Amino acid sequence: MKNGHWALGVSAIAIVLAGCGGAMGPSAASSFISEASSSQSHGFAWNEPARDKSLLYVSSVYSCDVYVFTYPRGKLVQTLNVCGLGFGPAFGLCSDQGGDVFMTMGEGFSIFKFAHGGTQPIAQLENESLLPVGCSVDPKTQDLGVASAEGNVAIFKNGSGSPQIYYLRDVAGFFFCTFDGHGNLFADGERSDRTFTLTELPKGGSALREITVSANVGPGFALQWDGRYVAIGATQASNKFILDRIRLRGSAAKVVGTTTLDAAPNTSIPFQFWLQNGVVIQPESGNAEIGFWNYPKGGEAIKDIPIGGSSLVGVTVSVAGR
Repeated sequence: MKNGHWALGVSAIAIVLAGCGGAMGPSAASSFISEASSSQSHGFAWNEPARDKSLLYVSSVYSCDVYVFTYPRGKLVQTLNVCGLGFGPAFGLCSDQGGDVFMTMGEGFSIFKFAHGGTQPIAQLENESLLPVGCSVDPKTQDLGVASAEGNVAIFKNGSGSPQIYYLRDVAGFFFCTFDGHGNLFADGERSDRTFTLTELPKGGSALREITVSANVGPGFALQWDGRYVAIGATQASNKFILDRIRLRGSAAKVVGTTTLDAAPNTSIPFQFWLQNGVVIQPESGNAEIGFWNYPKGGEAIKDIPIGGSSLVGVTVSVAGR
């Protein structure tokens, strides 16, 4: 489990998350949420052209923007400046079965929840023990899992309320997480010596456990359940990005296949990928575009969406009418 590529340290990720946000602070965000809840009761603020379409959300950590495109067409329908909420920027993104979108924020220990196509947040989840990076929603229970750079993992039951927080000795920070099809949560991160770690919170379990991975994987990249295996970002080199598909047996994991993406990011910023109906979606070209590849085939991108800049990180697809 050596670090086979560049990895962003915990202190550096904290700077990225907390150093780019807005300046309004917690009280401003709390006020905003109150106003949003009030406006929802009088008629929720929707982006009408996007309301009944599947949507692709993409976050940018340096511009504070979250871009919203129709999916799979890729037409830009709105841009959310989330630093205007008082926290920011948005980093990791995930969505639930109802199409609601969760955004982990770089300040205020917070995660914002947006309805599908919504222009204002409908809920704010927070805990002072968290520096949230990645998130995932259990499709069966709607529990929200959050990976935190503070070295812990949080579970918000039904995606609301106060979380249950879990730690594992010698883990300096967690980056991304994913639920599998059985309600088990997997989170990747780094130990205090900056080597990769993969952990599991079994469904109904009370403690994290470490998974031994027989692969050359380094910390800082995302992971996601593909319906059969956990797909995890493994290496980045020569303008290519490799996803390992790993099979889990007890406390050990074995690589059973790889997917090589051409023209993937050449960047020092950690980033997400998202799997949607046989397509992998993630930033590419120095995090200035969003690319689409066949999964698990990989190879050349089948579609690109130029956005500009160099700071695209989070990505999720919100499906309408599920």
